[in-house]
Amino acid sequence: MKLLFAIRDDDTSFFTDATELKDAYGNLWDKIPISLGVIPCDVKTYNRGNQLKFFQESEPIPITENSSLIKFLGESIEKGRLEIMLHGYDHQYKINSDLTRIPEFIWRSDLESRVRKGQTILKDALGVNVTSFVPPSNAIGQRGLKAITKARLNLLGVTGTRSLMRVNPVNLGYALTSRLNRSYPYNVREFVGHKQLMCRSLAPRSNWLRLLSDFEECRKKEGVFIVATHYWESKSKHDTEKRTLTDLLLNLIEKANDSGATFVGVEEAFAKEKS
Repeated sequence: MKLLFAIRDDDTSFFTDATELKDAYGNLWDKIPISLGVIPCDVKTYNRGNQLKFFQESEPIPITENSSLIKFLGESIEKGRLEIMLHGYDHQYKINSDLTRIPEFIWRSDLESRVRKGQTILKDALGVNVTSFVPPSNAIGQRGLKAITKARLNLLGVTGTRSLMRVNPVNLGYALTSRLNRSYPYNVREFVGHKQLMCRSLAPRSNWLRLLSDFEECRKKEGVFIVATHYWESKSKHDTEKRTLTDLLLNLIEKANDSGATFVGVEEAFAKEKS
């Protein structure tokens, strides 16, 4: 099969302005499906890029309270523009005394409940049964793996074999089999109760040359290339390339198009890619 290309966009929540989200993808709407990692009950966050000044409020607000956003998402889903993924529950960090931040699906203990509640909120708000999970800050521990496995949610990201074995020892065999796939590491990795797909980050501090190299490797292996980004950073300039992230994303899309890639949502990537 040929290269599959998907866009994963994280952090849509109550605090998202529908216009900002719409503008982030401009002319791409109706051309390339966008897979949104949605936070069901987000907390207000300040100074995202500044470790010293980073702060979150404690009270989460359901996405359903943003009626204009829900309307936009619902209409976009109906038109086939969007897929919805579960992106944690409230994306709240635990802040240590040294100011390091521990992501939600590492430090929380009630993760099965959070997954269930998150699924219910998105189902009631948008009429979708989510099948994919994006861990906040791309971090997920053993409890989180157990939670998404029980919910049968596929993971946007990859985890270590040791963690997989602790969830279910049978996963060792699946992990070894996955490594034999000709598209590895850009193949769908099947495990007990869920699948995984590797993603590549496009952010202001991402290594752009490494990203291009990874894309070229994935193209040659006819794998699945998923670029992970944030709508709220789309107009930000890359630290070294001095171009906006939108410009860099369009560059990647052009390369994918020239390579004859099929543009898909993550659900289709999980469903169609042969292991």
